[in-house]
Amino acid sequence: MLKDRLKKLRQDKGLTQEELAKKLNITRKSISAYETGRATPSPEMLKVIAEFFNVTTDYLLGIDEDKNKFPSNAIPAKFIPVVGKVSAGNGILADENILNYLPVPQNKDVDFGLIVEGDSMEPAYNNGDYALIRKQTSLDNGDIGVFIINGNDGIIKKFYQFDNSIHLVSLNTKYEPIVIPKEEWDEFIIVGKVVGKIVWE
Repeated sequence: MLKDRLKKLRQDKGLTQEELAKKLNITRKSISAYETGRATPSPEMLKVIAEFFNVTTDYLLGIDEDKNKFPSNAIPAKFIPVVGKVSAGNGILADENILNYLPVPQNKDVDFGLIVEGDSMEPAYNNGDYALIRKQTSLDNGDIGVFIINGNDGIIKKFYQFDNSIHLVSLNTKYEPIVIPKEEWDEFIIVGKVVGKIVWE
């Protein structure tokens, strides 16, 4: 059922497989595999496809005949890359770091998503959540951001800068703050600000 409904939705929009693939930031081969039943989209990609066509995932899967999910005046979605980690060196959004793509409102000022690991930012950001990141190199005290320290993979913490040190604070109080003395600021990078999250249930 998925293969038939996906093909019909694509054709109703007047899109070729290549055109749809570009809009979803995946390969034409993937679209072809979905439409012939040789492959099934991941749960994340299924939601991306449903968002793009303004239908429910249940409709795509043939569970529900009612395909309308969003109002006709809904804000169109754009798709941002999701990375499993942030690292220095090859660039945050290097192809090898991109896991999939995430739909967000077109007017949302966000550059990429980062999968949260661990419990240090609970209860606001839980393990497996998608943190939405806007790239910027400065933050105000109290902002939650993504940081690289000494070339290690990026971490999400709350930011506080004082005259002689930077403190990166976890929301989970069982973790001690990370204190970076001024003489080590050269090894400290602000990647961006966390501007929201998405939770896939």
